[in-house]
Amino acid sequence: MPRAANPSDIIAFDCGPGNMLIDATANKYFNKSFDINGKFASRGNINFGLIIDFLKKDIFVKKTPPKSSGREYYGKFFLQNFEEQISRLNKFDLIATITYYTAVAIFNNYKSFISNKILIDELFVSGGGALNKTLMSHLQSLFGKNISIKTTDSIGISVESKEAVCFAVLANETLCGNPSNVISVTGAKKETILGKICLP
Repeated sequence: MPRAANPSDIIAFDCGPGNMLIDATANKYFNKSFDINGKFASRGNINFGLIIDFLKKDIFVKKTPPKSSGREYYGKFFLQNFEEQISRLNKFDLIATITYYTAVAIFNNYKSFISNKILIDELFVSGGGALNKTLMSHLQSLFGKNISIKTTDSIGISVESKEAVCFAVLANETLCGNPSNVISVTGAKKETILGKICLP
């Protein structure tokens, strides 16, 4: 998002797995719903051979925006494509590798689809990933010292309530009769009022 951006200047899309693969691994191998503070990943070593395999086979990461993905792609079946490689790793190395890949997916999308249009000064992270210290460390390492990696807490938006805030904003725009889709993001043909108001 450039400074003083118009809606047509906004670039937005899903970059990759987000927390989905990390959470799936934490659930399967550690019996946890997520990797608290990235502590499991911090104990492992990254397997760069598996990172290369992920990059070769992950067609979504390379797909040109606009694009969106979710569990239909990065759900339980994604990692099944790598069962042979995964079977050779201990669980700490596996979650360390998947955490690093999550950061790589974000960085590669920046290099492929953003940096040729605008160079960023800051990257704000929200959601559960913002609380994963290992993931945040990988992002800082990949983006380099000239780009500041922050959480949205630093600009007054709780990392744990981003979606609630966003949907409140969208609801307000709908109530006011304002279009709230961004054509450059969704690929839609025209601006439109989103949502539906259902009175009791």
